[in-house]
Amino acid sequence: MKVSVIIPTYNCEKFLKDSIGSLLKQTFDDFEIIVVDNKSEDKTVEKVKEFMAKDGRISIIELDENLKQGIARNIGVEHAKGEYIMFVDGDDKTAPEFVEKMYNKIVADNADMTICRWAPFDHFTGKVNYKHGYANFHRLPEKYLKESFTWRDIKEEVYSQSNVPWDKIYKKSFLIDKDVKFPGGMFFEDNVFSFDAIMKAEKITVLDECLIYYRVNRKQAVTARCDETFFDYLKIFASIKENLVKQGYYEEMKYNFINYKVRSMFWWWKKIEFRLKKPFFEMIKKDYIDMFNTELAKINDKRNIWTKTFFLVNRVLDNGFWTYLFFVYWDRIFRIEYGVDNHMIMLLSNYSFWYSNYDNKRLHFD
Repeated sequence: MKVSVIIPTYNCEKFLKDSIGSLLKQTFDDFEIIVVDNKSEDKTVEKVKEFMAKDGRISIIELDENLKQGIARNIGVEHAKGEYIMFVDGDDKTAPEFVEKMYNKIVADNADMTICRWAPFDHFTGKVNYKHGYANFHRLPEKYLKESFTWRDIKEEVYSQSNVPWDKIYKKSFLIDKDVKFPGGMFFEDNVFSFDAIMKAEKITVLDECLIYYRVNRKQAVTARCDETFFDYLKIFASIKENLVKQGYYEEMKYNFINYKVRSMFWWWKKIEFRLKKPFFEMIKKDYIDMFNTELAKINDKRNIWTKTFFLVNRVLDNGFWTYLFFVYWDRIFRIEYGVDNHMIMLLSNYSFWYSNYDNKRLHFD
């Protein structure tokens, strides 16, 4: 068996025609489909079994409880017979050449993982947005569209890359030997898995074609929710940091990681439901104080941290929730936040040193 395609499902009854159906139209035959069902409450299992009756390449693992997507994918990998692993979500769809082109590319390159382009499609209109920047190797140096690379080649842009597992094909031996797994007990676990894979891969290549389509505007999807699941983001960043420490890369990646974490938390704070903004803010503030005491205050050259990072951290540490909320909307009206890096970087370039006297509330720069 050359390829195993793993599909975690939970209440995907209405979408299996797109996900499994599109896989059965592939131009490549030597692959299996492993569905791992997270105790669906609709007719997902029955629909899968209808597909199984028509095609012997499909199998299903029915979990006794909902272990979330990450653990379901891990279980799928454990049962996979293929030399290579691919992931497809239960509500997405694939191009007919998805498996064939990804398999041929990773084999030809002898890579640990290969990445393709993806595009979101609207759940209601079916319209595909091919201009979606994040899906198109966001900020990846152009030469790596043709050349192989490792994380060190794209060190400054590691956290700008796609953090989903389903736009990639992986050598199974790589995932097993390097112990690349999804964490359990949290939402948005894709981030941990994807960045761990990038940091451990000895050879990454790109297939510069759009071959998989991601469903958006489906309210039931985890990624469409802006509720308590967002509180898992601190767990996500803790797990990413833990992996970097284990690999011995944290000191080398520390500045990039902190910049990524601070900007991401600000982004998710803006998206979370209003009723949850205050407790989410307090969670961030507590974490920023700890991050300041253990990380930021010990950094000698503050220019390794983006000016916007300091700006955002200062805003949280200096203000209570309602004042912070006022400033955020004030900044958005006058586009201050968007220009922070630009109008402060000129000042930063002239600083020979930063204040070394800190308190526990503010990150000063002169």
